[in-house]
Amino acid sequence: LYPFYDLVVVDGGSHLASVLAACAVGAERLMALTAPDRISMAATYALLKVSRERFPLLPLEVLVNQGDGVTAEEVFRMMSLAGRRFLGLKVAFGGSIPRDSALEKGLSPDESLLDLPPSSPAMDALGSIQARLGSERESEGGGPTNVLAFPASG
Repeated sequence: LYPFYDLVVVDGGSHLASVLAACAVGAERLMALTAPDRISMAATYALLKVSRERFPLLPLEVLVNQGDGVTAEEVFRMMSLAGRRFLGLKVAFGGSIPRDSALEKGLSPDESLLDLPPSSPAMDALGSIQARLGSERESEGGGPTNVLAFPASG
């Protein structure tokens, strides 16, 4: 699929094998999602560690879920510091997705994030992240960004 799309988003969930499989077939970056709790941060740290071991040239980013600006910055600062200090990693800030009441109510099994109102805080944040990724691609000489997204499986 990678040759047909400029940006492929694979939500690997918390399954390390899913994320590593997506990286193995040609990912240009890994954007690891974490939340501002210790378990999520520890899992994300482990993902970054294994990803660096298997794909040493793959750029790494941390995206903070459920965090306002201050919380997201603090979570990223802790993740970045730990990665640099213990693993020698350089990790970029991928952005943040704020708490969103529409998401907290839950989506039905046949709905996706795309079913949220476009004005919801989460959709607004995701739109900003997509715009940033598209701008980066265009500044590298690419054209408009064609996106394909896969949800997490089981």
